[in-house]
Amino acid sequence: MESAYSGMTEWHDYNLLKVSAVMLTYPLTLFDNLMAIGYYSWADDAFYQYIGWQRIYDKLVVNLNFFNYPDVTLSGDSAAGAGKGLQLILIYNH
Repeated sequence: MESAYSGMTEWHDYNLLKVSAVMLTYPLTLFDNLMAIGYYSWADDAFYQYIGWQRIYDKLVVNLNFFNYPDVTLSGDSAAGAGKGLQLILIYNH
């Protein structure tokens, strides 16, 4: 059975074959975890970074994330999501 995405080389006018990526995770303690994602776009000569820290409590999960995406567009639309940012996410499990 062949997937609808097999052989797909373009997505929103972006060449998917010209990206290299790496993801690393490291558990600091039983409750803390670090994650780093980086990928390089050969077509745009741009390097994208994402770093995250996660802390787990009994009913609460805290995520603190930093991202740095150059001001280039991955689609033909706009530069939505480009730039630098910091994100805090609180998740409550009841």
